[in-house]
Amino acid sequence: MLLTVTGESQPFDGKAELEIMLGTHTFTHEVLLADIQQDGILGIDFLKKYKCDPIISKGYLNVKGEKVPCYMKSDEKKTVL
Repeated sequence: MLLTVTGESQPFDGKAELEIMLGTHTFTHEVLLADIQQDGILGIDFLKKYKCDPIISKGYLNVKGEKVPCYMKSDEKKTVL
């Protein structure tokens, strides 16, 4: 089971090793595949492993010193950065 940011459990469909591109950087990472509304969610495990720091007040992700813009998607129940 996948534990969501709201604390709910959700089944996932499998795992895959994918290349994730952020700015000029490419990372290979094992991800969980699930039927969710978002295109993808970067977990704390990914952020820590690849030293990516979200700078919420400025709206970007610091990826090894590069500022990668983040865009917020909101609905009435939750906000995803």
